[in-house]
Amino acid sequence: MSKTPITDKTIFRLSSLTKAITSVVAMQLIQDGKIALDDPVSKYIPSFANMKVGVEKKAEDGTRTLELVPLTRPITVLDLMRHTSGITYGFYGDSLVRKAYKEANIYAGDFDLAEFAERIAKLPLHNQPARSGNTVIPPTSWRGSWRSCPENHCSRSSGKCCSIRSA
Repeated sequence: MSKTPITDKTIFRLSSLTKAITSVVAMQLIQDGKIALDDPVSKYIPSFANMKVGVEKKAEDGTRTLELVPLTRPITVLDLMRHTSGITYGFYGDSLVRKAYKEANIYAGDFDLAEFAERIAKLPLHNQPARSGNTVIPPTSWRGSWRSCPENHCSRSSGKCCSIRSA
């Protein structure tokens, strides 16, 4: 542990706090009328307009193939904030979509956020937007209330749902 005093130039590692900070900034942009929760992400990142969902098909012999199907609706800012966009991580699980993320090596090399978004846009989504997510923790500022999940995609052990409804 360093005994160096903290100053206004001190740099901290944020790790998972980036989600909280990003959400606060997004909510400020919403409050200022610069973006809306129901805005399609493609309004800001045009390449997201043509994304597809990877649906696994299993043949009788057990082999799996990936069929790319159109989105039922566009990914929205709210989907990004709730982690229900369908974008996934490639470093866990054995689904064909997750394998595609891993094989695409999207973290390789030197790139900026615009390039990273373009890399993501070329990959299939793991599921349709708003169907379920990797991490679904709605911010309390959305005034969401928990209820039993009508689609059975949330924690079955707790009986709680990630769906948000007005308080």
